[in-house]
Amino acid sequence: MKGDEAEEEANDVGGEDELDDDQLEKLEFIIQYLLDGLKDDDSIVRWTAAKGIGRITMRLSADFAD
Repeated sequence: MKGDEAEEEANDVGGEDELDDDQLEKLEFIIQYLLDGLKDDDSIVRWTAAKGIGRITMRLSADFAD
């Protein structure tokens, strides 16, 4: 299931100060997947996608703010 894969990849990325190219690519995929979820017709999917984006952004370092 794609959602489970995205959550698993998000768990792999967290907890490190520096992200390598592979991890950045995975993070980009996950964020794009969640952004696509914001366009869904079902409100629970939109809410969950927004929650996921919030959780990821809270774990990122300040370097990613720009």
